[in-house]
Amino acid sequence: PVMSARESTENRRTDRNTMWLILAMSAFGQVVSLVEWAYLGGAPAQFDAFAMLGALLMLVGLAFRVWAIRTLDRAFSATVQIKEDQQLITSGPYRWLRHPSYTGAWALMVGVALLFHSWAGLLIMGPGMLWVYARRIDTEETTLETAFGQAYSDMKRTTWRMLPGW
Repeated sequence: PVMSARESTENRRTDRNTMWLILAMSAFGQVVSLVEWAYLGGAPAQFDAFAMLGALLMLVGLAFRVWAIRTLDRAFSATVQIKEDQQLITSGPYRWLRHPSYTGAWALMVGVALLFHSWAGLLIMGPGMLWVYARRIDTEETTLETAFGQAYSDMKRTTWRMLPGW
């Protein structure tokens, strides 16, 4: 989804610059994965189990992210904000996870690292992106609790943040 420069500037304070952190870390992880594969011999020539698992994670992650964003429909935004007349979404993947879009993006990025047999990329995309998403989720949840009050508190008791068990 496209975001205007005005939207980015208007929401910078509530966003705590987490959008830029997500973009920078994910781009860095993808470049590292590709460089390791291309220049450090990170991948064998054949399409092995790691590459297949990576490709599968990429496809599943992308599909899950698209499902989450489509479920949000007009409520989706690249920045942290509550839109006018926005309702709390509890359908689709939001029945189980409060931030399924990040779950899908994270699976896709881990899949990239696996596809390219990149251990450095896997460290950046795995725990590194979880740390980045945790910061973003903290920011979003503060905004959602302020906007939706008890309804969001109730949702937090019955759903996971981004991954089952967390």
